[in-house]
Amino acid sequence: QQNTVSIDPTLSSAVAIYPNPTNDKFQITSDLLSGFTEVAVFNMSGQTVLTQSTLWQRGGSLEVSLADLPTGIYTVMLSMEEGRVMKRVLKN
Repeated sequence: QQNTVSIDPTLSSAVAIYPNPTNDKFQITSDLLSGFTEVAVFNMSGQTVLTQSTLWQRGGSLEVSLADLPTGIYTVMLSMEEGRVMKRVLKN
């Protein structure tokens, strides 16, 4: 069993978040991902402020709402079988 976490740059470049910056909602899209995916959003203090799980369809998208969160910079982490991807999103 492997306990290390690797962030694959190829996987990371295959994931897009838009609009960024956002006022409340953003979309996550990818042509490479498929299968069970966990999405976690962290504030700048590293606290988890939102989690969401989905069964990702290749070429699909996922809408995430930051409507209940204050203005700021958030880190979005996607965890899936292929690895982990981290992106930043700015909420205005």
